[in-house]
Amino acid sequence: MLVLSECQPRQPVCRDAAAAIEAAFSAGSGTPAELYFEFLDSGRLGPIRDPALVAQHLVQKYAERPPTLLLANADRAAQLLVGNRSGLWPQVPIIAFALEQPHPDFPPDVAQLKRPEIQYKPGATVAAALRMVPGAHRLVYVGGSGPSDISGADIVRSQMRRQLPSVSVIDVVGLSMADTLARVSRLPADTVVLSFGIFVDANGQRFVAHESLRQIAAASNRPVFGVVASSLGTGIVGGYLNDIGAEARAAAEVALGVLRGEPVGGLHAEAAVGPVPMFDWRQFRRWGIREADLPPGSLVLYREPSFLHRYGWWVALAGLQTLLITGLLLERRQRRRASTAAEASESLNRSVIASLPGMIAIVDRAGIVLKTNRAWDDHPPGSLAGPLVGRPPGTDCRAVCATGGAGQPLAERTLRALDSVLGGTTPEAAFEFSHPSAGEVTWFNFRVQRLDRPESGAILACEDITRAKMREFEDRRTLQDVAHASRVTTMGELAASLAHEINQPLAAILSNAQAASTMLKAEAPDLDLVREAVEDIANNDRRAGQVIRRMRTMLQKGEPGRVPVSLADLARDVLALLAPEASLRRVSLEANLEADLPPVEGDPVQLQQVVLNLVVNAIEATGGADGDHRTVLITTRALGQQVELAVRDAGTGISASDLPRIFAPFFTTKPTGLGMGLAISRSIVEAHGGRITAENNPGGGATFRCRVPISPGTTA
Repeated sequence: MLVLSECQPRQPVCRDAAAAIEAAFSAGSGTPAELYFEFLDSGRLGPIRDPALVAQHLVQKYAERPPTLLLANADRAAQLLVGNRSGLWPQVPIIAFALEQPHPDFPPDVAQLKRPEIQYKPGATVAAALRMVPGAHRLVYVGGSGPSDISGADIVRSQMRRQLPSVSVIDVVGLSMADTLARVSRLPADTVVLSFGIFVDANGQRFVAHESLRQIAAASNRPVFGVVASSLGTGIVGGYLNDIGAEARAAAEVALGVLRGEPVGGLHAEAAVGPVPMFDWRQFRRWGIREADLPPGSLVLYREPSFLHRYGWWVALAGLQTLLITGLLLERRQRRRASTAAEASESLNRSVIASLPGMIAIVDRAGIVLKTNRAWDDHPPGSLAGPLVGRPPGTDCRAVCATGGAGQPLAERTLRALDSVLGGTTPEAAFEFSHPSAGEVTWFNFRVQRLDRPESGAILACEDITRAKMREFEDRRTLQDVAHASRVTTMGELAASLAHEINQPLAAILSNAQAASTMLKAEAPDLDLVREAVEDIANNDRRAGQVIRRMRTMLQKGEPGRVPVSLADLARDVLALLAPEASLRRVSLEANLEADLPPVEGDPVQLQQVVLNLVVNAIEATGGADGDHRTVLITTRALGQQVELAVRDAGTGISASDLPRIFAPFFTTKPTGLGMGLAISRSIVEAHGGRITAENNPGGGATFRCRVPISPGTTA
């Protein structure tokens, strides 16, 4: 079967039609059907100039697989197949669907399916959106400049006048795509957005509607709603959406009837297509929408399972495994207390080898394998689990690592762990390693633990920790998201002072520009004065740029990366960023930053967030206190292999009952605080191998100290 479509495969109408036809034949055909698709792309390329040449191309292309049934999607495709039928396959039935109007000139044996009436309901979508989105009262309609854009805008305006005359509509239409994206990125907070997508922009550039809608939804600072079901998943919240694949399913049903022997031809009626309230669950979290506010009968897609629903069994198994290990260790301790040293050693061997999870082996003081468990034996030697797992009793582990692992980092690490434990340097050595396999990464934990018995020896344990590592990575991503949200919230709270800081250089730039313009109009302008004005403009431009750079640094989001970082430089940037806020609160910021401070290894954005949280808290504490000494002091210094940053405020201090839980999540002493700033700061500092503390000052106020190890290879 050959399906010829007027549109291009990336368009939703074409893509959904192809999917609907394939689904209908897969479900309703008693015999396998081979489907082939061709696309004219008339919307972008215009009418076919030589239809006979296209027909000749199709005949040559499918010479080895001539079709037994032809389907034409839309009028131009139907006219090409019918008009050149004699040069194609004259006896092959033709089914034309999605026609704007019936074609009386078509032969009677050509089945014609007129495009069904699509009942768009943008008015109902807007009414639902205004109920769902907190604080929304106005509509922003986004469209382009092409005929389809104008038609969509007319539909929206007509329904809004009839159904929601009191709702104000802001038009963002007839612009270039770049200007459109810029406009929707700074919409008022009391608006929602409705769009069919952009078909043609003001520059004449053509777009696929749902792809342009994806760009609009990504750029918009307000929730975006749509009208077509195929656009769900592009970033829109949803709405009363129309399924434009219904006409293709109707054509497939006619085609199935032809294959069953029913006569082909004539005009087939199609019922009007009504919209269905459909929504993207992921956008609810983005815009703070409650499911309880959805229209009755709404269909919610892309719902993500909860953590317990997804990992509940694994959490339960991990708990059982922990209980099992704990029980075995308790049993081992009781046996050692109740038995002689020799009996305890033998009992330990039997219980560990027989019962402990993971891959276990016991070696003597020379590194010779004595006993193994089944999990160890089931792994062939040299598998992903390392150079030793799978080696039978009698194997010299040191020799295997030394001879077979020359130049192999994993074998060298294993040998060092063995030597350190068996040589008495340390009672235990462990490390983690990973192996890529079939596109995935498997993680293992290898542990060497000294046996507490006269004849010495050690236990080798190798455990697959892939699931635990995945949970660890997920927890890190969650911390990154929460930390980014905290940074955004903090920057929002500083908006007034930052706006003031930017407005000052902008006002100075305007004043100097006006002065320079006036001087240049003179008959003999003083060029030295003009040059000074221009230099002032450049200086104020750099000042405004520095403020914006600091804001962008705090608001950027990405994967954390560890690089050498100067805590003193981070402190200077934060002080410059917060200087306007401190001035508004009548707080003085002072710094005592030690020169030639060694760098620390860490993520600059995360560490800067710690400094920002501490200094903002200090400004708020000092600004709310009485007295004339309203100073916040920030100091940095090197302490051995660590660098300390301390923030001292002149507030009222921390009560004795609050001090032990000051870093606990959701604990706050502020009336409007969330209690996450210090908790996030502690998580970040500890993730960098450091420690953060709080203490009250003898003369009043409090001091927060965070210490982070210096960068490896750096001397203090």
